[in-house]
Amino acid sequence: MNNLLVVGFLAILSSTVSGFEFITEPEDVYVYAGETTTLECSFSNPEGAAYILNWYRGGASKDIESPLYPRYSYVDPDRETSYIYDIKIIDAQLEDDDDWFCEIDTASPPIRSGEATLSLAMPIQSAFFTKDNETDYQPGEDIDFLYNEEGIISCTTTNSNPPTDIKILKVGDGELVELPLEEAYITDGSTEKSYNTMVTATIEKVWKKDNGYSLICQVEHLGETYEYNATMNVMYDPVINDLPMKIDAIRGTLFKQSCDADGNPTPSYVWYKDNASYSEQQQLTFDSAKDADTGEYHCTAENSLGMGTSSVMELTVVDGASTIAASITTVLFTLILARMVSS
Repeated sequence: MNNLLVVGFLAILSSTVSGFEFITEPEDVYVYAGETTTLECSFSNPEGAAYILNWYRGGASKDIESPLYPRYSYVDPDRETSYIYDIKIIDAQLEDDDDWFCEIDTASPPIRSGEATLSLAMPIQSAFFTKDNETDYQPGEDIDFLYNEEGIISCTTTNSNPPTDIKILKVGDGELVELPLEEAYITDGSTEKSYNTMVTATIEKVWKKDNGYSLICQVEHLGETYEYNATMNVMYDPVINDLPMKIDAIRGTLFKQSCDADGNPTPSYVWYKDNASYSEQQQLTFDSAKDADTGEYHCTAENSLGMGTSSVMELTVVDGASTIAASITTVLFTLILARMVSS
């Protein structure tokens, strides 16, 4: 007879020997260190047949009532007649992290429940972002991206059990985008039976409008959701605004002209007069314009990514309306005085 058929026949036979049949069986469970959990095992015994119920951990029988296992106990004091052999495990420890099953030992072949794994749960120890597989960033930090280029962003959680489920979200201006992820990469943690989980997403093109957007590492672990945030810092070289081609400064008065540029990091500015460096301020200022200030001006804006240069501005210092009016008055007075003398 086929060996597989024999094994299957014996399994069916053993599950119904003397009318024994499992009602509840242990199920996989996670429990944090120091907490309490319960493993279920109950069965029917309609014929009242004699039996012995044993629990097994890691393939070895454990006498739940033995002083050797003070953290283990049966839940139902009437278990011999109720056939409910649920066990309570208090102050869960790493040694409890194993495969468990219960077995009904009768005169016939033993009847074994399904096997369940009790796993010692471990909380997430830390989470962090990684940019371009090179630079790590902690939650709350700014992550540098280059405008108009690809950006690779990873999120990693450490030393958890079980491994975490992670999403990476990009949020800003009322927009929420879940980034497509590569397959999660799971490695052993630094503590026994713990895991590091890393997922990676590629932002195919980074835009200036992404500057200030949030990146959220959204983590699911044992029914709880955790979020770790970072901010996109989109970097680009300065784009400088043109200056007016011609501009007048009124002699003897205050004159201001700003050099404006859009760049990240914030650019530094230099003004030039007739191609010679003149000022390292963003704003060109004359407290009292004079003829010597007349000339051709331009400015530059520079950051770590590049430099922008403005158009040339021709500045002329001229008389103001009050000066012209005073001159006219003087001329008229001179003419009148001359006429009076000649007459």
